[in-house]
Amino acid sequence: MSAAFRLSALAMSIALAACAVGPDFKRPDTATAARFARDAHPAAPQDAVPADASADADAAFWRGFGDPALTRLIDAALAANQDLQVAVSRYDASNALLSQASFDRYPTITANGQIGHRLASRDQAFGAPRSQRDTPTSSVGINAA
Repeated sequence: MSAAFRLSALAMSIALAACAVGPDFKRPDTATAARFARDAHPAAPQDAVPADASADADAAFWRGFGDPALTRLIDAALAANQDLQVAVSRYDASNALLSQASFDRYPTITANGQIGHRLASRDQAFGAPRSQRDTPTSSVGINAA
């Protein structure tokens, strides 16, 4: 074993031992308010929300905390909340930009070719017969960028 491994094992052992509760630990006594203590199951039918309850019924419950910063943050979040269709279109636009940017990752290879012939005029090749003035031409090009 390396010295670094031994040192880290020792440090972990010390850290885990520091988290242990001492032998004289006593659980603190906490009184449960009567309104929270019940004999019935926590998910009792009388606690069920009716099916016709509106989700907006308690839409501004956070105002009860009296925190202006919280109210300001939630109002800003609700104002910036976008429709699902707008979110999907933004997602599609981002994907299009990402795929466009990833095109630069791969090389672009192009190839071209031409075949033809060139017929020189009688003035350019004085006294040469037509068979000598008619020359085939060809070119091939490959580019990689």
